[in-house]
Amino acid sequence: MEAIFIYRRLAAPVAAVWRALTEMSLNDTGLTTAVTEVLGGQAPTFLTFRLLSGAPVRRNVVSVQLYPVRLDSTEVFVEGAFQASLAGTGGRGRRRVRCVLIELADRLDAAVRTVDHPRSLTGLGVEAAAL
Repeated sequence: MEAIFIYRRLAAPVAAVWRALTEMSLNDTGLTTAVTEVLGGQAPTFLTFRLLSGAPVRRNVVSVQLYPVRLDSTEVFVEGAFQASLAGTGGRGRRRVRCVLIELADRLDAAVRTVDHPRSLTGLGVEAAAL
């Protein structure tokens, strides 16, 4: 199994990043090149899913971990572990998975930038309690 890591620091609280991530994962990922299946997670800091299409890989798992830095920013770690589906396609699979993970991080960044975020969970209201 190979692994790829992507790191981003987003200017939004963990609850807002989690909301954007789950909306992307549960509804339409928006990833034009991949279809995903959510495997599990622990709200609001950890989500795992697998790629069903979009990369020539198998036995893959993508994990997204969120760490609060301050009340208004979050560190995002995205890890993709995979195995090439055919011998000799490891390089192509690695590039494709990396592109998908970068696209996920970019879309997550764009999603949280378009919303004005409260500085604490108290400003999020009742829906934050459900997270």
